[in-house]
Amino acid sequence: MKSKSTGRERMDGHDDWLMAILTRPATVDDYFFTPDLDPPHGDAAEFAAHLGWLLTEPGARMAACDDLSVAAGLRWIFDSAEPLMIRCIGTPAVPQAVRLALVARFERLFSEVIAPRCPPALGHLSEDGGPLGLTAYMFFDLLWIEPPADPAEASALDAALIEVMGAILALPHAAWQEAALHGLGHAHDRAPGRVEALIDGFLASGRVARPELAAYARAARAGCVL
Repeated sequence: MKSKSTGRERMDGHDDWLMAILTRPATVDDYFFTPDLDPPHGDAAEFAAHLGWLLTEPGARMAACDDLSVAAGLRWIFDSAEPLMIRCIGTPAVPQAVRLALVARFERLFSEVIAPRCPPALGHLSEDGGPLGLTAYMFFDLLWIEPPADPAEASALDAALIEVMGAILALPHAAWQEAALHGLGHAHDRAPGRVEALIDGFLASGRVARPELAAYARAARAGCVL
């Protein structure tokens, strides 16, 4: 199982890094419940460089891999229980501009990878969304980035996460919208005004992909999501 890559990508090791993650013989649950697997990189800066490459063209980078491999790989990359995966981009080894750029690219992950592979199923209703369904639904629940030591940087990072949830909420797919609402519901206590404004705009937009999401949106607006 190989993906298309350029000679430069091979030279930088990005493609090998991604294949080491996506070709592990594991199930989604293995990745979710065993965060002690050794990552195929050495430190936070190296992880951030690999992730930046992946999120530049995530659909193309993962095109050759099946849905289960992609779901399991994403679970591992974005599992905040693993110190050298996504949580590490908040550490001093990763500049603020880099971490904000990475967060902004989460929208591409949903539009290029999750959307084409995931049916419009709703996780909070226990519908079968295939291998990517639970990954999408739990994405912002699974994800936690270590807050930068600088309070201003920590605040800006949190704001960037809420804004990318809002961008994903605006996309026309039920699973995306549910994922964003799930994340916004958990973020409500941190920024109630911004969360409520994003959800109010969504409800008024006419873009609600399924009627059941209107009720879920109102629950998220009050911070009441599971």
